[in-house]
Amino acid sequence: MSLPTLRSAVARATAGPSTAARTFATSASVAAKGSGKGKDKSNVTKGQLKHKNAPPDPEAMKLADAIRVLRALEIANTGSAFSVQVKTFTNKHTIPLRGRVHLPTDARRKPDVVVVFADPDSPSSEAAIAAGATHVGSDDLIPKILDGTIEPNIVISTPTLLPQVTKSLARFLGPKGLMPNAKRGTVGEGQALAQLVRNAAGSVEFKANKIGYIRNAVARMHFHPDAIEENVRAFVKSVRDASAAQATAAEDPIKKNKNALTSTVLHVRIGTTQGPSIEISNV
Repeated sequence: MSLPTLRSAVARATAGPSTAARTFATSASVAAKGSGKGKDKSNVTKGQLKHKNAPPDPEAMKLADAIRVLRALEIANTGSAFSVQVKTFTNKHTIPLRGRVHLPTDARRKPDVVVVFADPDSPSSEAAIAAGATHVGSDDLIPKILDGTIEPNIVISTPTLLPQVTKSLARFLGPKGLMPNAKRGTVGEGQALAQLVRNAAGSVEFKANKIGYIRNAVARMHFHPDAIEENVRAFVKSVRDASAAQATAAEDPIKKNKNALTSTVLHVRIGTTQGPSIEISNV
């Protein structure tokens, strides 16, 4: 992008509402709910086909150009973060998409606190320590978690201690989305548990809301533009992969329809902490 073009893009981004400027969004738009009953069919609906066949947004930018514009707008806010907003297809039959991704350049402000529940001196306990878990123990960890001495953001358990963890911590960890669960990859033993620790540490969890929007911070303002772009592409790829895996596991009827959406990712936007967001045309 040439300097005059960049200046023009920045000017349009900061223009007032009466100026014919690029349509930036500060938050993801929410589609209105349908009024009638029984309109959520298993086959592709007219609304879904509209998303599938809609032409590209003429005001969308290539990722590298969008990064340059957003950095220019946030030049005084060096502590800002770049976030990715992904809109995925959803209806009342789909489970909100969720998963984890290891970003090429770590964007976290502080390291993970990984707590592992395993019997002392067991092979699972030794494997968890070797894999880099922050805290490893059994019932001795429970009061420390409840009183805030330990503030985990990842909790893993062996199958044998899971009932005890559930009984003592379900009401505390459940609302935070931290309860160990085999389907989420946070229950295991031995070397399998060690691999869970390695996979969880340093990764970023994402989860779609009820209307299919995923929003996560993926980079910091001081990152090199190439590192920002690499992180954005890695995040979007992980969302696509998780979406494809979920559709296959559920045998999503949409995938069997001749008019099926080629991807459940409908569009991607990149934004900053205090700035606008820009739709991306090449991810």
